[in-house]
Amino acid sequence: MEVDRAMTHQVVYAVVQFRPYRETEEFANVGVVLCAPKAGFLDYRIETTRFSRVTGFFSELDVKLPRMVAKFVSDELQRVQETSLYLGSPDSTLRLFHEATKAKEGLIYFSQAKPALVDGDLAEYLEKLYEHYVHHSFAKQPSATEKLETAVRQLLEQNDLRKYYKAADLGDPMGLVKAKVPFIHQKDGMNMRAIRPLSFVFGRPTPNKIVDEAEQWANRFKRLFGAGILAPEKVIVPVEFPDASENQALLPAVNEAIKVFSNRSVTIVPADDAGQILAFASRV
Repeated sequence: MEVDRAMTHQVVYAVVQFRPYRETEEFANVGVVLCAPKAGFLDYRIETTRFSRVTGFFSELDVKLPRMVAKFVSDELQRVQETSLYLGSPDSTLRLFHEATKAKEGLIYFSQAKPALVDGDLAEYLEKLYEHYVHHSFAKQPSATEKLETAVRQLLEQNDLRKYYKAADLGDPMGLVKAKVPFIHQKDGMNMRAIRPLSFVFGRPTPNKIVDEAEQWANRFKRLFGAGILAPEKVIVPVEFPDASENQALLPAVNEAIKVFSNRSVTIVPADDAGQILAFASRV
């Protein structure tokens, strides 16, 4: 269902909590479920890759347990989300939300449902809730790449393309590669297009940091291509490199990074080239 992004939505959401010790009632937030009944919207975001904060807090636990539990809950919520697509009334959607997020016995609990009013894109609001509750976005300054993601998001928004893209955690069935991609266009369960902005203007960029970051992402994409999760021609990476004219020592590293992406069949475009980004994003 396509949601009218110009209207104000009445929503409810619940925070997904990993609570391994019922005796102490300590928990870690691992996801969010969001429902806008009148829009027929019910979706979720669950952490599936980054558990160091959770395992650090619950240091006595088997480090594999949070990941296993999160995968189970994600699968369950995916079924709930798919069921919501076939409901015909706001009341039915709201009942499904409350049924899915009622108090559970076990390792996963849900917070009390919280109401809110949302202007604009519901998927973007869900992502903001997820970053707030799970990754504590309020406590840190955005990185250069996060700022670049915001710029691309605004570009898509201004050209009425944001509705076609959402964030997704991609990975192969064997767990050999995981990658968070902020802009994925999906159709019938398939990843049709992907935009992954990357900035190499981090802190004090050094030649080895630039090349290491390029190799890390290029290899991730190579594995995703090999697993059939993404197709090379359906991916672009808007990149921002340090100004080599101000620091000539970085020029070889920038050129090497460009070569690394090319050798892995990853298409990069200048992050400030709105024309190329929009031309790619509009082919949905």
